[in-house]
Amino acid sequence: MDDQPPTEEPLPRRNSDESTTVIHASVDSNCNEGPPLGPRERNSQAQSSNPAAQVNPEPATEPAWRQRLWKRLTGSPLRIGISTLGALLLAVVSGITGAWAPGLFSAQRGPTQVIFFTPWTVTDRLSSNVQVAAHDHGYCWTRSAVSPRPDAFRCFVGSTIYDPCFKSSGEYRPVTQVACAYPDPRHVTIIYLTRKLPRDPMPSPPSGRDKYPPTYFAWLLVLANGEYCWRFDGEEPTPGDLELNYHCPETNSNLYGNPEHSGGTWTILYQTVNAPDMTLEPIVRAYS
Repeated sequence: MDDQPPTEEPLPRRNSDESTTVIHASVDSNCNEGPPLGPRERNSQAQSSNPAAQVNPEPATEPAWRQRLWKRLTGSPLRIGISTLGALLLAVVSGITGAWAPGLFSAQRGPTQVIFFTPWTVTDRLSSNVQVAAHDHGYCWTRSAVSPRPDAFRCFVGSTIYDPCFKSSGEYRPVTQVACAYPDPRHVTIIYLTRKLPRDPMPSPPSGRDKYPPTYFAWLLVLANGEYCWRFDGEEPTPGDLELNYHCPETNSNLYGNPEHSGGTWTILYQTVNAPDMTLEPIVRAYS
């Protein structure tokens, strides 16, 4: 028999939709050799080739026990991931803690420390507990107006008043300088005296009392908010006939009345500039 070339069978005619389907299938078969892909494999391949799918993967389903627990607690199915749920719970707990924090800190605050300021040693040398912030020359013309201590004086440097400034005992060395607790009790200003100290008599206790009240000795108060407030000896108009006894220069705030010291923690009326109301501010340290 003569070899005859194989006859080509005519391809079945297809409509445009079927042709499109065949073309897509042919392209898929050329690009992905091997057995046909199932739904899971196709989804994985689509994610690996689609940048958007890689950036925003579909959230994983939470375990059944978490879904049951969430539905029991809230009455609705769990539709968020456990990481998102943890973030929400952390935000709620943080908010509750923030709301309770002032009360917690107030309860843990200890009693007010009353500190007797001693810038000089018994041998008339400057104490190692203080550092010299500045030196200047001046004189003291009277006893302190804010402290009844016998070693406290009111001094001039140019046109600036320093009060209180404390002298040494003078038993071991002549008194030629005083230490003023400015800008704070650990950083003092030393004034070299250009005149001798006055010999004014000691001031009388206020209101004719036989002894000073504990708070009368406090010429500096350190508040719980960190402000340093100095005893004020001037006369200014005050609200409600309250005495303006302390001024806080850092914030230009004022303290009215005397500290309340019936409890372990002293408190005092505090008012910021232009504030309509006063608040009761705790006192951390009181220097006398």
